Amino acid sequence: MSSGNKKKTADGDVTYYDVAAGVSRKGKARKLASKYSSKDTVNLCIRERKGLSAELFFLILAGILIVLLLLEFFGVYRPYLNLETAEKDLAQQQAEVQRIKDEIKDMDEVREEYRKYNYEHFPRERVDRLDVLDLVETVFFDRGIITSFHLSKNTLTLQLTDVLLEDSYLIPAELEASEIVLGYDMPRSEVKYDEATGKVAFGITITFKDAA
Repeated sequence: MSSGNKKKTADGDVTYYDVAAGVSRKGKARKLASKYSSKDTVNLCIRERKGLSAELFFLILAGILIVLLLLEFFGVYRPYLNLETAEKDLAQQQAEVQRIKDEIKDMDEVREEYRKYNYEHFPRERVDRLDVLDLVETVFFDRGIITSFHLSKNTLTLQLTDVLLEDSYLIPAELEASEIVLGYDMPRSEVKYDEATGKVAFGITITFKDAA
C-alpha cells in the first residue's frame, strides 16, 4: 500500500495525499479510515528451540552405563574369571604331583642302588617306581583328585574324589590293559556317589607284576 499523508479539515473532512500515486482524495474521515486502514501493531513470534528433557537425558545415560557394564563383564570379568579358575586347577594338580613325588622320594636311592650293586642285591621283583608314576598320571590325574597315595613293594593304594561316574567305569578297563598291573580291587561298598555333582569318590588297591 502506498504511503500518504492525511490532513484534517474543520468540518470533519479529510484530504488524503497519495504521494506514490501523485493524487489527493477528499472525504469523510470515517470512510477514508475504513478504506485506507493502517497497521499500527506488529506481532513478533519467536520459535523457541526445544532442549533435551531430563527424562530423556537420564534414559540415554542409563543405556550408556548398561552397555559399558556389559562390555566390562563379557570383555574383562568373565575371561579373568576363567583364567583364575584354570590357574587354580593347575596349582592343585601341581600340588598333587609334588605330594606324590614326595611319597616316592626314595626313588633316587633306589636308582643309586641299581647303579651301585648292578641289581645283584636289589629285590628284582619290585616294580619300577617310574612306571608306577606314569600309570598314575595316565589313568588318574585327569579324572579326579588323589587324596591318599601309598606304595609298598608291589602294592599301590589310592583314594580318589571328584571322579565322573563314566570315568569310574573307564579306570578298571585301562588298568586291565596295563602291562605292569597284575590286578586291582575297587570295593563297591566304598564307592560314594554325590547326586548334586554327579561325581564319585572311591578307594582302589592295585597289585603290580613282579619286575623280574
